[in-house]
Amino acid sequence: MAEVVVERDDSVANVSLESEEVEENKQGAKQQHQSESDPDEGYVETRSQRQAWLEYVLMALCNIAWTIDASLLPTFFHEYQGLFKVSQTELSMLATVKGVVAAMFAFPAGFVGELLPRPQVIGLGMLFWAGGLMICGMAGSFQVM
Repeated sequence: MAEVVVERDDSVANVSLESEEVEENKQGAKQQHQSESDPDEGYVETRSQRQAWLEYVLMALCNIAWTIDASLLPTFFHEYQGLFKVSQTELSMLATVKGVVAAMFAFPAGFVGELLPRPQVIGLGMLFWAGGLMICGMAGSFQVM
């Protein structure tokens, strides 16, 4: 009979166990870091489901209105050039100024959104936006826009 000798390589087993321990330690540290830096940990929703849906629908409508508004100006560049006798560069600057103003007011609007109820902030924003559109719609000269 032939004798079979099986050799164990303990160093391979030890290395694999050590690598598993290192991975577990990394995952534990990652989870601990996430829980320490998560400002929403322990958040309890106090709004009613109806209130949450109202806010969601208002935000969706604002996004739709913003998207339509953002596409209106470039769509009518040719008509504005003929009506106000302005160049493409001036119209592009108008679009650039619109973007810069939106970026400037985004940060302060976020703070106001934390201080006042969201539907009220959204409503006020939509009123200001509608007023601005009305002024632009009644503009008799390019400078008014």
